[in-house]
Amino acid sequence: MGGPIPEPFSSWRARAASYCDGREGEGGKVQRIRLSKQETTLRVSLKGENIGMDLKEWCLMGLSRVLNQNRSTTFSSTGEERYWQFKFNVRDVIRETISEDEMNSSLILFFTVLFPAFLRSAARCEGYSQIACNAEKELIDELLRYNITSSPNEFFLKVFERCFVAPLSLEGPSLDLGIGSGDASAFIFKDKQLSVGSDPSIELVLKARNFNFYERYAAIDMTCIPFPDKSFRSVLALNSFYHTQDKKTALREMARVLAPGGVLVFNDVSQMRDFRTYPDLLNRFGFKTLKQDSDEFRFSLNGKSDSFTDAAWIQDELRDLGFERVDSVPFYSEPLAQIGEFFLDFQGIFTINAPAFFEFPNSERFLKAWKKFLHEVVAPMLVQDESFCRETGKSGYLMFHAVKSGEPLPTNPKPDFVCPQCKTLLTKTNSLSSCEKCILDYPIIQEIPLLIPFYAEAYSRA
Repeated sequence: MGGPIPEPFSSWRARAASYCDGREGEGGKVQRIRLSKQETTLRVSLKGENIGMDLKEWCLMGLSRVLNQNRSTTFSSTGEERYWQFKFNVRDVIRETISEDEMNSSLILFFTVLFPAFLRSAARCEGYSQIACNAEKELIDELLRYNITSSPNEFFLKVFERCFVAPLSLEGPSLDLGIGSGDASAFIFKDKQLSVGSDPSIELVLKARNFNFYERYAAIDMTCIPFPDKSFRSVLALNSFYHTQDKKTALREMARVLAPGGVLVFNDVSQMRDFRTYPDLLNRFGFKTLKQDSDEFRFSLNGKSDSFTDAAWIQDELRDLGFERVDSVPFYSEPLAQIGEFFLDFQGIFTINAPAFFEFPNSERFLKAWKKFLHEVVAPMLVQDESFCRETGKSGYLMFHAVKSGEPLPTNPKPDFVCPQCKTLLTKTNSLSSCEKCILDYPIIQEIPLLIPFYAEAYSRA
């Protein structure tokens, strides 16, 4: 898969040892959202395009929460809407028998003690205790200290990402596309300095800014990056590239803003869709409609592009874009992915987050049990991940590392923002970044520029 594995992606485990330490309204209606005390508003148009709750809709919903405004969830897909209703029904049915507090206590017990106990016992039977994995345990313990409240699936991925990125020299200026809430950036990029942190969601960018890891922040879509050509020496898109609905354009844009000799690092999904136990259970139980609905719901925010990604296609695209060296590594083997996806799917049903349980009073014993699960089950699986992927020829993800051809050029240490559409320089005021050529105003919320066309389309002066 992607040919031989050259340095710096030769053995991620060797690097681990070195770097331890309900639907309302109709389409087409307009909602006005007050931006500030000034007479400025956002106008959000719901056109009812047949793409479900896509990235645009999700980001606009986040913006409405930032501005303390209500925005109805809309679904053009009947399956997605039906699955939302199923999730609400599950909790309603449980409440018929036990209280909300009893339900939460039961969920804590199941996700942090009972199911992990089953996996720990199975791991002992398989001889996992004989596998040397001290380096992996240290990485897990370090990540736990960051108090990251993501799903186990994402927790596992962050360990992989740290090991892939750690040996790389990420020269500045650098651009990180898709930082999410930013709670793991300091762990993944330990001892590195990154220039620009971005995400399409202003809601997530504001959360990420609280960690103060990047020099600058902006709301950016990787298919229309608002920077001039050859602006960065390093461009990263970890756990975000597969969210785009136009991968070809995203690759072209990342290549455009990367200077000659610069480094591009990103990952994409591979056979992850085949590694989900939950839909298979629904199908085996005879709930075929619900199985299809769960697939629509689960992948709606992933750009509906979670089918198998061919490493050769991405490598060919990057070479056509001027990259002289393109390496790819399969990771996240089926056994580990099955566990991560099981947690993710069932937590999604109950709208919970297992690590968040550790914020409850008297939760030390649950954290202790959870840590034992990570040490006894996950750490040995991390050790075996590379061999599992190689033996089966399958992986949940592919990591790419590419170097752009050409002699390194001097770069502006602080690149200026440009219009994401026409690439001309923007004129900035206190509340707007304006493009005179396109006649578009991009709003600035709490000093964060929202440099995506759909934010500009949503904006209008009162």
